[in-house]
Amino acid sequence: MLGLLLAAAQLVAPVVECRFDAATFEFAGTPIEQARCLLRHVEPGGGADPEQELPPTLAGLIGQPAIVDQGRLAAVLRHRRIALPAATPVSETLDHRRAIYFVIHDTSSPWIGANPFPHDFDRQPRFSDVSQFLGKDAVAHLFNDRLGRVTVGHDLEVGWRATKLERTIGEAVRGRFLHVENVQPRREDPSGPPRNDRIGPTPGFTEAQYRTLALLYVLASSRAGSWLIPAFHANIDRGIPLAHDDPPAWYLSSRQALGAALMRARDFSDAEKSYREDLERNPESGRALFGLQAALAAQGRHREAGALQKRIDRAWRAADVTLGDGGPRWRPPQ
Repeated sequence: MLGLLLAAAQLVAPVVECRFDAATFEFAGTPIEQARCLLRHVEPGGGADPEQELPPTLAGLIGQPAIVDQGRLAAVLRHRRIALPAATPVSETLDHRRAIYFVIHDTSSPWIGANPFPHDFDRQPRFSDVSQFLGKDAVAHLFNDRLGRVTVGHDLEVGWRATKLERTIGEAVRGRFLHVENVQPRREDPSGPPRNDRIGPTPGFTEAQYRTLALLYVLASSRAGSWLIPAFHANIDRGIPLAHDDPPAWYLSSRQALGAALMRARDFSDAEKSYREDLERNPESGRALFGLQAALAAQGRHREAGALQKRIDRAWRAADVTLGDGGPRWRPPQ
């Protein structure tokens, strides 16, 4: 039976831009080359930007062994009330090939028609409601709402399909992909067809969602044993008719979110690298400076951490939000 399923998978595999091989259940290229294709920026309506170089810290992780302090990770999950184990395996296919893809979706809901997005909608309960997607056939493994709260649809050990590619190939590929739905409301584009849902908010996702997504990436990779290949849903299905268009409007620095997640996992050296890479592109980013200071302090490098304080104060002098990255805070040593 397994042989028949694998043979059928090769016969029905659709042609997609990132070139999925139905014999190996992998996209073409090295893990880094796959990620470059699968993480192309998604434009409203589903178009894709050209490939770009990955952030160096992320590029240094993908495909490598994921060595994470599981005790610390479990504590973070408890603190965040995320009902997932830190150490059990991830899903695998029928022929025992484990999950290697971390798929980023958006819910494209609620849809509000031609209305503008309300003021402060991120804190309105209906804009974080995922109840329609849950149940025994929940559409994804995990759901990440506008406040960064996690609802579990399936444990990561459960094989689940949530893309056209997986559904077309069939049961043989179930278990190769892990799916996270991030809540993003949509509205109608007046220049498009009736009842379209092309327009999302700007920014498309909240900082709380990015931080949570980075934590879930660390969790999934730790359970898989190696750093997974992240992918946008639209790029997995690109080339299949009526493919999805999510997630558009991916604007916040992934380096900052990754740095915060690495801090939570107590990988302070790699967190420092991630924040420094962000500062190379955004030299006075208040959040990157704050994260770098925390990463330096966690390594006992208090003189370097303290030297950043004037830059941090200058970057945040007009801010009206509270800093916090989930990791240790710098304090002048006594």
